[in-house]
Amino acid sequence: MSLPMGFPSGSLGLPSVPMECGDAYLLDDLFSGVNQEAEVLAFVITSVIVVVVMVQELVANTNQRLGIAVGIEVYHELKLSLIQVHTAWTRLVFAVSSIGQDQTRWWVKERSLIWYDYYLQKSYDDSRWTSTLKMTRGVFKFIVTKLAPTMSKADTRFRNVVSADVRIAATLYQLATGSNYFNTIERFGVGFSTIQEFMPEVVMVIIRKLGPLFLKWQRGEAMAKVSQKFKHICGLPNIHGAMDGSFIRIRAPQHLADNYFNKKWYTSLVLHGIVDTNVAFLDISYGFPRSIHDYRVLRCSCFMAKVNDGEILQDPVLTINDGYSLRHYVLADSGY
Repeated sequence: MSLPMGFPSGSLGLPSVPMECGDAYLLDDLFSGVNQEAEVLAFVITSVIVVVVMVQELVANTNQRLGIAVGIEVYHELKLSLIQVHTAWTRLVFAVSSIGQDQTRWWVKERSLIWYDYYLQKSYDDSRWTSTLKMTRGVFKFIVTKLAPTMSKADTRFRNVVSADVRIAATLYQLATGSNYFNTIERFGVGFSTIQEFMPEVVMVIIRKLGPLFLKWQRGEAMAKVSQKFKHICGLPNIHGAMDGSFIRIRAPQHLADNYFNKKWYTSLVLHGIVDTNVAFLDISYGFPRSIHDYRVLRCSCFMAKVNDGEILQDPVLTINDGYSLRHYVLADSGY
């Protein structure tokens, strides 16, 4: 069907495709797959479109019989009505298309938490916990209690958040075992990109929240007790700790990989630590390439900076051998 002369094509926002009364199948295609209620609404909309087409034919006949001027007047009278019809049609289209889709749904790969929920939480005893995460169940619950408030996140429209205890457990498992990422993914029901995202976050929260609680120098009576225990072990007075370094295996970096090779012929970093008689860490320094000498690691450590600033190993001073003053000190091997 063609519009009469003087009838602006497309001015009403109607579909630009020529439509006859028999073109109702277009709406059937549009609303295919929708429920029965939507099909009824589609039928109503089709009827509205048919009425619009009939009105356009009426305007065309008026142009032919009464002249262009009268036809244009009729057109202007019907224009607002047609616009309202088209607006109602558009709203109905959106209403029908949204039926049964009130909430946007996203496909998320289903993953299982059977190993974590059943085996780790319910079946494993403390000895199995120690061999798996290098800590008992009680220590793990203590860590979760301290870190969970800082790590809380809200669910989104796209997916539910991974709980804080699962993120902490997956991180501790990966750090304790050095396992393949895909093994950790299967055990804790998380995705590869997800675990790569939250592991650095968990590690940083551990350092910020638990570091100040446990990595600290003893003072006062606590320091005196440590010195007495060391004296009982080795017979030397005023010792406050024992110091050494350890290799932490890493994959060879792309830049300056030779600097990370150690004497055992694998790439590693140096973990420089100081412990008391209970093998509890008092201070750590890490991140240095293994090719750096132990003495240089000590000179560059935060521990040495605190000693030079007078923050630690100052009091009390023990007087021995006819007035010789002996401050607190740390035992180390000949490498230092």
